[in-house]
Amino acid sequence: MADNLNVTTEQVDDIPVLLAQGKKIGVPELLDRHFCSHGNWRGTSFGWTSMVWLAHILSEGDHRLNQVEQWVEKRPHTLEISTGQPVRGPEWSDDRLGIVLDELADAEKWKAFETDLNRRTIRVYDLKPRRVASGQHHNQRLLDGYRRWAVSVWAQQGSPPRPAAIEGDDVGAGSAGYAGCDPGGVGRARR
Repeated sequence: MADNLNVTTEQVDDIPVLLAQGKKIGVPELLDRHFCSHGNWRGTSFGWTSMVWLAHILSEGDHRLNQVEQWVEKRPHTLEISTGQPVRGPEWSDDRLGIVLDELADAEKWKAFETDLNRRTIRVYDLKPRRVASGQHHNQRLLDGYRRWAVSVWAQQGSPPRPAAIEGDDVGAGSAGYAGCDPGGVGRARR
């Protein structure tokens, strides 16, 4: 006796990776903590609604609210497995996403959310290096080396050294830092 096999195909793309990364840094949890959905909110949590919407924006490159519901309805199994929550398309209607936008627009709540998210994602290390190279010292060595080279070329040619690329340029060597070798101090190329 043969059993009927029901095969469902969904386009997965990068959705599980996006949702897993959001979950790893705690975006849905922090959104639920800092933004309260109104009393009639049912189904998928505010945080996961927002995270799935963000995954839609990143995956599809489309930020329009009215496209999310159809996108979700084509991927219910992928989204349920990735979020761990039951998924129904109407939970991502443009009306519901409008509520999300209104909540996210609260500057005080957003600042608190952002602060908590940064605490989880930004690492600060108290490094105690034994030796630090001084940029000024390094620059001075380069400048001293250039001066020695410029003086030797000048002595051989009888004129300040000039790169071939700017030889005919009136702004010329002065703008490239050669005015110190130019007796006139303006760095204009001689013609």
